[in-house]
Amino acid sequence: MYQIADPDPRLSSLLLPTLVLHLDGCSGSIPAALSPSLHFFLRGGGEILGPDGEYHPIPDAYLLGPFIEHFHTRYQPGTVAFSVCFRPGVLYEACGIHPAGLVGAYRLMHEVFPAEACQGLMQARHQQFSINDGLAAFQAFLLAVLPHSRTGLFADVLMKAQHKIFFPMVDLSEALGFGQRQLERRIMDAFGLPLRDIRRMSRYGYSMLHLLSNHPEHGELTRIAQEFGYYDQAHMAREFVSLIGHSPTQLLQKIASDDPGYWLYRIAPADFRRLFYVV
Repeated sequence: MYQIADPDPRLSSLLLPTLVLHLDGCSGSIPAALSPSLHFFLRGGGEILGPDGEYHPIPDAYLLGPFIEHFHTRYQPGTVAFSVCFRPGVLYEACGIHPAGLVGAYRLMHEVFPAEACQGLMQARHQQFSINDGLAAFQAFLLAVLPHSRTGLFADVLMKAQHKIFFPMVDLSEALGFGQRQLERRIMDAFGLPLRDIRRMSRYGYSMLHLLSNHPEHGELTRIAQEFGYYDQAHMAREFVSLIGHSPTQLLQKIASDDPGYWLYRIAPADFRRLFYVV
């Protein structure tokens, strides 16, 4: 069960819509993500499976950086969480943090934003606000700690170009009006990742959205792999296993099984696009 809330218009150039999640004791794999995001548990909490094979508590409020590998989480019964992605390329402007220093990592909310604002947000948790009141408190917090305008448009231009991302570097730089070295620097500054990772993440992101929107049969996967720039179906399967935890075939089977751990992939495709894609 989920809800979607648009950002305050003053923050719409920085943030995508907020996702309100009801996670009642479920678990599952969280796929790799290109955009940094802010997270807050209004109720309950969660744990993440670490490299040591043990589960570790997830903070109540934190900033999560881009990550290029999936990870496994589980949540307490009755958990309610808010999650919102930054638009690409605005992290430094919004928080003063270079994305390259946050890849595969997180920062506690009070390490990033003023303590007083963070304490006000945590009151919503301690005082057991209703979900609507908690959402209002979360959005008021965002409005208080984030700038109300932005100047950087480069990352949006790159992401909206979609298929141009996969052009050879010389053609991509010409299409965007930058020299090749300048383009490489701008991409690293905006995303914290090199172009090859942006291409890899974009290819999987657009192909995953297609799978969720169309529910193809197994025999169609070869055509879909070629359509989205994979060498073949085996190449697409390897990338999905690395970035999601399952091949496309396995993922579709999990979604069809009604396993509660795959709530993320049952978000309506139009909503999924609004929450995670620049449109």
